[in-house]
Amino acid sequence: MAITGLGTAHGLPYSFAYMIDFSILAGLWALLLAIPGWRLSIRKSDPNGNATGSSVALPKPIGASADNRDARQATIGPVEACSPTQQLRCLAKNRLYVWTCLSLAMTCFVFNGMQFLWVRVFVKAFRVDKSVAITAFLVTCGVGGLFGTTVGPLLVDRVGGLDTPVGRASSLGVMVVILRVGVVAVGISISGLMWRATQLSGPVPTGSIALTWGGHLLAFACLSSVLPGLAGLNATAFDPPLRSLASGCTICIQNLAGYAMGPLLSGAFMDIIIHFAGFWGWDTDSAENV
Repeated sequence: MAITGLGTAHGLPYSFAYMIDFSILAGLWALLLAIPGWRLSIRKSDPNGNATGSSVALPKPIGASADNRDARQATIGPVEACSPTQQLRCLAKNRLYVWTCLSLAMTCFVFNGMQFLWVRVFVKAFRVDKSVAITAFLVTCGVGGLFGTTVGPLLVDRVGGLDTPVGRASSLGVMVVILRVGVVAVGISISGLMWRATQLSGPVPTGSIALTWGGHLLAFACLSSVLPGLAGLNATAFDPPLRSLASGCTICIQNLAGYAMGPLLSGAFMDIIIHFAGFWGWDTDSAENV
């Protein structure tokens, strides 16, 4: 986002940012290929600090005794083989997994949609300088993200954590409250946008920018607060044999329904508004400029 905005502000094409991204990723892949595989393996050590092998015992849950951990290890034995269809059905029947997966996709949708619309809205509709708009985006996202990722996990751990069913229920309740605050923050941001929309051809009210940016900062903080907890609930919704498949499906849905749909649906909705602007009696030139 920063490279694209600052580059285009100085006359560089959009492809310049993608070229830089590709170069960085290609360099990281080359570095990964050059690292010996044994350096990336997980090894446990004996009391003297010497590596004894590549297997790792199951981690001890918080508050659990050694006997409970041993019993837990004993219960995770050979699992009856299931077909891929049966495994997917098992995923679909777990409502905790389904709803946390969709919630994670929703946050990805909002993040990418805001990134897609930010420059277009504030440069064209609010007439803010492009460099200032990008700086404001980075500051609000950085401050909101830092606050959210710092406070959110602390609240989840304080109300019960994710180790027990009661703790998960309490943590989920806290996440719902945080998201309700996020809905209020989105309403504040929308009120700033509507304030500007009511006088689009006139001067830009300073209060409209303050409301929009302040609401965005609070909404971003709320979404960042619930992300770690949602990811933890989603990952622990199944026993270890199904967690790899569940994590893969979650990432796939996040990318397709979240990151991909954010810009796509936002752009399609904008095109529909411009297409029907004449039918609704709107100013077509103003709609296209926005």
